[in-house]
Amino acid sequence: MNQLIIDGVLLLLLSVAIGSFFVLNRRISALRSAQSEMASLIGKLTRATEQAQNSIFALKAAAAEAEDGLKSSIAGAKSLSDELAMITEAGDNLANRLEQQFSERPGKASGSIIPLKRMVEEPDPEIFGAIKNAR
Repeated sequence: MNQLIIDGVLLLLLSVAIGSFFVLNRRISALRSAQSEMASLIGKLTRATEQAQNSIFALKAAAAEAEDGLKSSIAGAKSLSDELAMITEAGDNLANRLEQQFSERPGKASGSIIPLKRMVEEPDPEIFGAIKNAR
């Protein structure tokens, strides 16, 4: 009788082991089939990463090119701004001189006023030199 109980327990344990091996075999098979899918996904991810890296390099190059263009434009605009400031200052000086001449001799304005045509033909050498140097 003892032998029969031992055989029954062994039969039960062997059945459980066979069942668990069968389940384990199915999981291993599923893992192997997923392995090829994972390899495909890893390849796609690698290609996407390379494309993103190339796009970043292209974006950096475009940004550097735009920066150079902007620096050039800003330098030109600053030069023009300086020149316009000098021209404005020259105009202010001319207006101040005209106002001063009119206010000094209100009754004899025509005799002492420097004609505008002469002022334009003979510009102030200091202002004229500054404008020339700015260019």
